[in-house]
Amino acid sequence: MGSTPSKVERVLANISQLSPKERKQLLDRLPDVLPSLPKGERWYWSEAWQKKVRNAHRDLAAGRVKRYRSVDALRRDLGDS
Repeated sequence: MGSTPSKVERVLANISQLSPKERKQLLDRLPDVLPSLPKGERWYWSEAWQKKVRNAHRDLAAGRVKRYRSVDALRRDLGDS
């Protein structure tokens, strides 16, 4: 049984289709919108977090990503075995 996407998930799906210019315009308006967002979701829209999201997207696009077959493999790679 599938779950219904949350409001944030639906918004994110729409945002992912915006151009970089449109995303910038949206981020510029967020201070006006943030008070109406649920308190538990505001952190995601902070400029600091959005910068991390943009960096992650660049890393993914550039292939700077590792995939692991197990948590144990990840822990070994991190030196936490």
